[in-house]
Amino acid sequence: MNGRSRDFRLTHFDNTANLARPGDLVTVTVTEGFANHIVAGAPTAVKKTRGGDAHTAWVSEQGDKKILLGIPTLAALKSL
Repeated sequence: MNGRSRDFRLTHFDNTANLARPGDLVTVTVTEGFANHIVAGAPTAVKKTRGGDAHTAWVSEQGDKKILLGIPTLAALKSL
């Protein structure tokens, strides 16, 4: 997952355990620093926010909607 540090640098961190949601505040330990971004490990603390709650509500409301690019599916081509 990606986020921003206090000094607004792009921060990449491991969220495979799905502890953090988009919009939540996390505390991570920085493992590597580069000129344009920071790499960190898994979150050590997660603070749930209203933004995270809003994102969760929006995702559950939207469901599994996919963006169609106008490319026909194989099933649609077979029916022709």
